[in-house]
Amino acid sequence: ISHVNPFSKKVKVVHIDGKGRGVIAQEPILKGEHVWTGRLYTATFDDEDDFQKFLASIRVDIACDVIHWMYIENFEDEYYISVDLDDGSFINNAGPSWGVEPNIVDSPADNSSIGDNSSNLMVAIKDIAVGEELLCDYDDFDQQEGWDHFELGEL
Repeated sequence: ISHVNPFSKKVKVVHIDGKGRGVIAQEPILKGEHVWTGRLYTATFDDEDDFQKFLASIRVDIACDVIHWMYIENFEDEYYISVDLDDGSFINNAGPSWGVEPNIVDSPADNSSIGDNSSNLMVAIKDIAVGEELLCDYDDFDQQEGWDHFELGEL
């Protein structure tokens, strides 16, 4: 079994005060450079029952993390429960409600679909220094109205 690193740059998961785990750059990342590819290790469910079965099949401590990391996507008017099962799940939230701007975003050329391993190509929107935390705006991909669709409420 081979493992493909979803990060194209050297990064490290570390403890971030006040946040828990986060991802920091271990080398300079220039504006426009590809940073992370999602969907390589993403579990996606179109049915809440299948998601519940998945949670029941893994250790309780991991299931708690998965619930924390999950998000709702909308593709072609269908909602999906998704969770990234790689270190990308440790990329923390940014945006107006957090008072800090993201430094990585989905690539503007990203027009792929659910289940397509090329989707969620995250690129730097500014230069990122060594030791700087990678941040994205969860609102760019987490569809809040989808929580009600799956009767999960807003977690």
